[in-house]
Amino acid sequence: MNGNLICLASTCFYNKCSNCYANGINISGSIASNTNGTHCLTFEDRKNATLTNSTSNEDYAKTYNIACQAKGCKHNDGGSCVALSVQINNENQSCETFCPR
Repeated sequence: MNGNLICLASTCFYNKCSNCYANGINISGSIASNTNGTHCLTFEDRKNATLTNSTSNEDYAKTYNIACQAKGCKHNDGGSCVALSVQINNENQSCETFCPR
């Protein structure tokens, strides 16, 4: 792992070796009270993707690239994620780092 954003969504277009190479991440869940209420809106299924992706080891996303709508998460500071590390789930692309306030 190169960054502090660990993406286990193996079918995501932006996932390369569990690192996310999207320019920024957007997590939904404005009324979430647990992990299941969140979702990575940036997820794009690689089988439907039509873009080409060029990545270098410095292009992976970091937690400061995360816009978060989960107001009930203690890591949300004014719509930005301040967690030291974040993990996105493979099964439903939820934020496994969600922690209630």
